[in-house]
Amino acid sequence: MRSFKSFLLLATAPAAVGFAVFLFGGHQASAQQQQQQPVVDLPLTHATCVGLDLGAPMPPGVRCRGITRLRGDIYRVQVNRAHTHLYVTPEGIIMGDPMSTETALWLKGEIAQRFKVPVKYVVISQAQSDYLPGAQVFADTAEIWGNENAPAVFAANLKSSPERMKDAIMPQKMYKDRHTITLGGHRVELIHSPYPTHTTDNTMMYFPAEKVLVAADVILIRRAWQGGSFVSPIEGTPDDWIKFFKQVETIDFDIVSASHTQVGTKADVALFRNFLEDLMAGVTAGVKAGKTVEELEASDMLSKYRWLLLYEARRNASIEDAYRYVQKTKATATR
Repeated sequence: MRSFKSFLLLATAPAAVGFAVFLFGGHQASAQQQQQQPVVDLPLTHATCVGLDLGAPMPPGVRCRGITRLRGDIYRVQVNRAHTHLYVTPEGIIMGDPMSTETALWLKGEIAQRFKVPVKYVVISQAQSDYLPGAQVFADTAEIWGNENAPAVFAANLKSSPERMKDAIMPQKMYKDRHTITLGGHRVELIHSPYPTHTTDNTMMYFPAEKVLVAADVILIRRAWQGGSFVSPIEGTPDDWIKFFKQVETIDFDIVSASHTQVGTKADVALFRNFLEDLMAGVTAGVKAGKTVEELEASDMLSKYRWLLLYEARRNASIEDAYRYVQKTKATATR
């Protein structure tokens, strides 16, 4: 709670009001009222913008949007809670997810003004409604790349989120396991997990010269595991995730940039894996001992991770999710 209070004290008036409403139980403005309010752009160094990467709520009437250098020629783009990346070369830009048509139009203007080279490649991390839309804005100069499983994910999102996907276009170029893009003496590797992890088409971007890994929605930096991940087969089983994390740890990087959290290191990937391993070990042992999920929630399981962001909010949901999975797996094995 200390970090949230510090953000509240640092935030300016409009941001602080929204933050206080969230923390202390007031009522936020309706979506229609928020749309009618003028939007104030805050610098990314503002406490509100920094707080978004740490799990703080998004107050109404403000926007956090900007571009900062991550390392070398890699730039990190923040739009409120979401991030994408630009790899700037003398011959053009390799770009990550557009995120939305509005963001893509803004980015196209910023890129023209700041870097004065066109976007030559757009790499889609997943063909979902909060990542793919906006790619069409760059189709006049860029190849749109995605994993070979993107068509199925695209179709599912088109059905579930037709309004958000109405302008989205399918990736024009697809790869299976790995693919290398070279441009202007720079190289980026597209890496697909062989295990289902959040989606079946997830693509990571690896920059070997800079030792930077970009991973959307599959790595959370110093946050507790989010419950509900094992409900759908495309989300992956605990074993899928653990094998995926171990695979990631073999990559030679020292900076990892995720889509909705702060920047981290390889040690943060190991921490995330350790949390999941300890969660599954504790729940599995509890089920074998005949304990109920309520008894496990009342125990000191995972207490060494109490310092993680969103631990209190997510701990019980994670235990319940793992408990259901272990029970289901046990029932299947005895048939």
